[in-house]
Amino acid sequence: MFDTAIYSILYAIATGEQRPPFLSCERIGKKNMNLFLDDEVGKRFAYLSLIAIGEKVHDDEVDGKKGRAFWLNILFKKQIKLAQDALPEVAKISRQKTDEISALQDGGAGLFTVLDAYGEMGAGIFKAFGVTDERFLQVYRSIFKWTFFVDMLCDYEDDFKEKAYNAFFDKDCPTIKAVFEKNFAFILDANTKISNDIISSLKAINDGSMEWKIIYRVMEYSLNTVAFNVLEDKDVKFHYFKELKKNWKLGRGENKSNFS
Repeated sequence: MFDTAIYSILYAIATGEQRPPFLSCERIGKKNMNLFLDDEVGKRFAYLSLIAIGEKVHDDEVDGKKGRAFWLNILFKKQIKLAQDALPEVAKISRQKTDEISALQDGGAGLFTVLDAYGEMGAGIFKAFGVTDERFLQVYRSIFKWTFFVDMLCDYEDDFKEKAYNAFFDKDCPTIKAVFEKNFAFILDANTKISNDIISSLKAINDGSMEWKIIYRVMEYSLNTVAFNVLEDKDVKFHYFKELKKNWKLGRGENKSNFS
């Protein structure tokens, strides 16, 4: 949900299309329910989420994680197929890039090699969505990289147990806390580089709109908290918008939207 919300806001800025009210700090009521009626843009982003789940299933099957792949298939198989048929070019790019990333991981590629490949997946997907402005494609690249960076931090202990690829793997460190204590300079430097790339790419598309202010504040908050919460063994799932809402300080005069 977090990823889809961010991507849809970017898409709205890039194309002028409306986005569905994905943010948890927005009320869904009579004034904006019309956004869900015949909402082709919203459907495309729902399909994108399902295609991503399909690639997770495929990746788990390749990695031998049959149990998780089985249950994801039980829950989403029909919906995934529907999404793949609805967005065949996106599905094709996602599969090609997933396999490319798997090959890099099997070859023991370093952190930024894998992140760059994941970033190019993001740019390719949104080119297929019709985004042509390189400034926006660069934002997608940088956020895709950050998402995968955080995923590797979050999944480190499971990957360690399952002997799956993780760019932070250290045979002497079974926990993410142990990895951080041993390799804190590398992790912090990587986080800083990725964060700076996102902030600079976002500033390059600043149009002064409410949409841009939303995405900038959400990302700024997330970049300052998420990786550090992971390293402190705190839960980071699904709290981005909830925590941001507590400290929302946009001026009342400029905010005429449905924020609660």
